[in-house]
Amino acid sequence: MPDGESHTALLEHSRHRMQPVHAGPPATLGADEAIVAARLDRIMSLIAAGYLRDAREACADLVFDSQPLLMAGADSYQRLATALRRCDGHQLLRRLAIAADGGSA
Repeated sequence: MPDGESHTALLEHSRHRMQPVHAGPPATLGADEAIVAARLDRIMSLIAAGYLRDAREACADLVFDSQPLLMAGADSYQRLATALRRCDGHQLLRRLAIAADGGSA
């Protein structure tokens, strides 16, 4: 586990809420995908550091902010699903899977 200062800095950085990402014109889509990828990288860093609760919260924030973009991109969706499995976010993963299937339970 990292020292308290490193954890605080990482936590503050991961909790910084970005503006919601929406699938838009192709020119901005690449930038939105880069933001999602960077947020997923931070989530994986939290998991690697052992901060599973913080990673789950960051996953929930990401889903809330950019679910349409996550559902549209297979790579982002797979990375989020992997992160949720690794940080024990099974309930959110289940809900995400239901949403991906069109809401049928």
